[in-house]
Amino acid sequence: YLGVIAKYTNNSYSFANDNTKSEITPASGETPAKFLVKSYGELSAGGQVFCFFPYVNGSSFTTPNITLSFPSSQNNTINEMPMASIPFTVSTTVPEKTGTEVGDIQMLMLGSIARYKIYSSNTDYQGETLKSVTFETASTNIAGSFNINIENIDPANSSTLAVNITDGSKSITESVSDKTVTDNKENGIVDMVIAPGTYSGTLTITTNAASYEFILTNKEFQRAHIK
Repeated sequence: YLGVIAKYTNNSYSFANDNTKSEITPASGETPAKFLVKSYGELSAGGQVFCFFPYVNGSSFTTPNITLSFPSSQNNTINEMPMASIPFTVSTTVPEKTGTEVGDIQMLMLGSIARYKIYSSNTDYQGETLKSVTFETASTNIAGSFNINIENIDPANSSTLAVNITDGSKSITESVSDKTVTDNKENGIVDMVIAPGTYSGTLTITTNAASYEFILTNKEFQRAHIK
């Protein structure tokens, strides 16, 4: 689900949907995905629309700040990547509670994708089943909640996209299923969504047979981009 916030020309804000969220169900192969904005009140030309992902039941915001998060337990789904839109100004009136296309809204990823390619040329390890991958930093939170001012987002100003997790977790565990260790690095790809930054820590790969630890030092994880 996509969260949508409207800013009216009188500078008041509200969730822009009847049920505070929009479900994106694009047709097969449809790019970009389309959704309709339904405003509680008429949104006049000059009003703005801000979007964020994922919407979680009970989401709230303190104008114009929202809270998003990086889960410490992940299952390789899109819902683990927090995103926010570039502020969009509507050029025509959006009638009250009427689904209306307002134009192209561009979403920005706020997290980094750590991609691990797990393989072995040693036949002693081939055939083991991957169970999980855990990355734990030495001292820095890489998962947890953070606040962002959705009204100020500017892709040309990295400070508006900065993630500051003050109370979170120093580790993330990605559960893995249906992957077996082979000598082909492309067969054992595991993706993990983490807060952007440069980290040192321990990578633990757990299989049905054992756990293996690797030390990572000063690894930089840059914010991901939608291609």
